[in-house]
Amino acid sequence: MRRPGRLLVAMLGLVPGACGFSASVGGLAPDEMIVTIVADTADELGTGTVTDGVIAATGTIEPDAFVLGGLHARAFPGDLVADNDSYETAVAKTATLTSLGAGYRQVPTDWAAERPRGLGLTSGANFTILYGGEILLPMGTIRLEIDASERAIVQVALDRANPGGFGDQLFAHNEVASIELVVPAPGWYPIRTAYSEGGSDANLVMTIVEGPARTTVSAGRLRARVTSAPGLVVFAFNGLGFVGDLGETARPTVNDAFGAGAPPFDLGQPIDRFSLRYAGQLRIDTAGTYTFTGDVGIDTNDGFRLWIDREPRAYRWMSMPLTPSVTLDLEPGWHDFLVDHADEIGNAQISITMMGPDAPAGGPIDPARLRPAVRFGNTFTYFEPLAKPLPDLVQTLVPLPLPGDARTVIDALDYGLRIENQQMSSLVAELFDCNGAKPLTLGATPGYFYFSADLTCSGKPTMPAFPYQFRLTDTIAGNTGFTGNGGTRDYGISALYHGGDRFPFATVVRYESAVVATPGALRIDTLRAIGALDGAVLELAVRTGSDAASVAAAPWTVIATDHTDEIPAGELAQYRVVMTTDGWQYPALDKLELDYVVPQ
Repeated sequence: MRRPGRLLVAMLGLVPGACGFSASVGGLAPDEMIVTIVADTADELGTGTVTDGVIAATGTIEPDAFVLGGLHARAFPGDLVADNDSYETAVAKTATLTSLGAGYRQVPTDWAAERPRGLGLTSGANFTILYGGEILLPMGTIRLEIDASERAIVQVALDRANPGGFGDQLFAHNEVASIELVVPAPGWYPIRTAYSEGGSDANLVMTIVEGPARTTVSAGRLRARVTSAPGLVVFAFNGLGFVGDLGETARPTVNDAFGAGAPPFDLGQPIDRFSLRYAGQLRIDTAGTYTFTGDVGIDTNDGFRLWIDREPRAYRWMSMPLTPSVTLDLEPGWHDFLVDHADEIGNAQISITMMGPDAPAGGPIDPARLRPAVRFGNTFTYFEPLAKPLPDLVQTLVPLPLPGDARTVIDALDYGLRIENQQMSSLVAELFDCNGAKPLTLGATPGYFYFSADLTCSGKPTMPAFPYQFRLTDTIAGNTGFTGNGGTRDYGISALYHGGDRFPFATVVRYESAVVATPGALRIDTLRAIGALDGAVLELAVRTGSDAASVAAAPWTVIATDHTDEIPAGELAQYRVVMTTDGWQYPALDKLELDYVVPQ
């Protein structure tokens, strides 16, 4: 077994064929040689510490994953929290119960006569919710206040060295209660809550009190860390083409049978003509060939699409050729994973099975291989059901506005429209998109026309300078076979996108090595970070000393490629790597090398 921090005699320079960043602080004299300290396994890297990142079993440093905008929540039947309960007692009461549902981006608030959506609750029912995640707190002495209808328990963990060490619990029963917190530094801290409601109005509002200032805890102050959390986020929509955003829930995997009813997520979806997006990432441990198969059951008018690594791979979908199964070669690591499901009418079900080295028996995907980090699957949508006339010999522009900003860019587009009461041979249809005018092929008879998985604007802004729109031109006077003018309605567009404020990964990952021995060092020469950077910006730094205490007291020297000052030699050294990303990039460092110079 290789020892952590093993020593190699090496030539100066980058490892051949590697993708990485190297920073050097000096040259090499004829009577000198370089000794290299290498860390490239999970055990070796694990001797250091990582903040907002993880050392994967494969021996890489990767960002932590998050769902921003709320907490993770699990709902259970019954008013379970009693006056003298601890959080652990409340959790124990749920152990034998079946969860009604789960979800992310859940924000405690005043629901009044309503209930939190996406958790399978019904209005008026007794329920208990277990919340978990992180809260953004200011530094200093503050009070955390809760206003609870029925009973609530809240705990915060303020010791970052012990994130599972929750402090004193705050309890409220039909009252406003608060607790003093001494926050050592501004930032994110673990929080957990047990809340139960006995059938009346529901209310759980948290407030941060700093002297006279009061700040309600809203979505921007809450997040869930999902680096190793199982399952997927599921986005719910009206219509078959993601035309009306109804909210979201969470599911362990893609293996649901809804029968003839609506999905039981309490999101207001209809019984028929709805769509779902199961989004997250799939972990592959063993490189090899994998087969994925989709199944929508007995209703041939229902559909699915499976996307892996942002490409449609298997589908039974409107306007796409029938491809129910796909075989792919996949490398170890996390892969973006998305499943679209569309129900037309009648029975509704969807499952995706996986077979390969990590799943030799096949079957539905193990939830432990999935996580709800959504880099691919966020959706902007626009839909207009009202009719727009198509007069003879006139160009009619049909706007398709999408939200977003300069940071949000398209991954794929779906769009469609209904034409009615129209002589189709006289109609010319075009889409104005990021590339200008694109001709659209419509059918010979009026109806609904749908265009899916258009990747031609991938990477372009969701809000272009010239908005997306259909241009429909009636080229002939009269409307043979029909009375009056034709028209269009039910036109819309949905965009898979990434970018913006819902980033799924940590924006700053900091790794500090253990203190390592550098016997006989004349100076530090080079620090290298090697891996797939995915656009991340790296900052490399080193500090040295004669013993552990002097190393800890020494300032960090940031090394740049044009740095010429020597770092003082010491018998011990420590190095630091800081990765900065836009939150959508996913760098993975698989080797760190520190060169120091000794006499020949």
